[in-house]
Amino acid sequence: MPTNSVSLKLFLLLAFCQACPFVGSTQTAHFPIAFDHLTAEDGLSHNTVYTLLQDQDGLIWMGTRYGLNRFDGYECKVFLPIEGDPNSLGGPTVLTLMEDKHGKIWVGHRESGISVWNRDTGRFERFPKEPDPAIDWKKATVRSIYEDSRGWLWVGTLGAGAFVFDEKHQQIEHLCIGCEPKGKALSGDFVFDFQDDGRGRVWIATDGRGLNLFDVATRSVTAVNSPDSLNLRSFEKSLCLDPQGNLWAGTAGSGLYHYNMV
Repeated sequence: MPTNSVSLKLFLLLAFCQACPFVGSTQTAHFPIAFDHLTAEDGLSHNTVYTLLQDQDGLIWMGTRYGLNRFDGYECKVFLPIEGDPNSLGGPTVLTLMEDKHGKIWVGHRESGISVWNRDTGRFERFPKEPDPAIDWKKATVRSIYEDSRGWLWVGTLGAGAFVFDEKHQQIEHLCIGCEPKGKALSGDFVFDFQDDGRGRVWIATDGRGLNLFDVATRSVTAVNSPDSLNLRSFEKSLCLDPQGNLWAGTAGSGLYHYNMV
């Protein structure tokens, strides 16, 4: 398995537009497109929406600059922090959302750590419960939360690297630039996305160049680089695994990368 090269396939916008003639065209679509527009005037807590999630019941959760919203198709239920209430939302700004296999909604905040909504109680819990010498979770900015095929929880922070919790939510790894030994070191401490590739590995997207690959068997990180001059250079990145098992990586300024793992 190549660990220090990524096969690069940059797809031109022109080719995409040719395949999808309605994109980038001033022609009228041949089918009706109806948009609904939900704003603060309709009950949304803020007009800046950072993240969206549809849960197993079909409800739409929206993380905004000020508040978490749950939309049932008719109205928004708004969740906000309540001073003195430990079972309310942990912070006002929501950057990422994830529903785990048990139906709990995980909420990543800006400078307020993680809140977890329990569908059985209808209340929020703080996570993790125990203090961590490596990070103050009450003040942490959480940019990504991911559950892999083993039930492990991956948490990406802005500035403190990635934290990994097992299926019982006990912390088992801290990965960062300065983490020891060398096999625990990431290429960046700003972590934006994770992707389980189904081969006992989890890809980690950080700021800077390249990607990081965590091998579950060896519990170690390998830097994966592209041979092109840009080498996925980007502050933010996003990852996606397609049905054929290929990895896609989106960057902010360096285009789209495709890694053929078949």
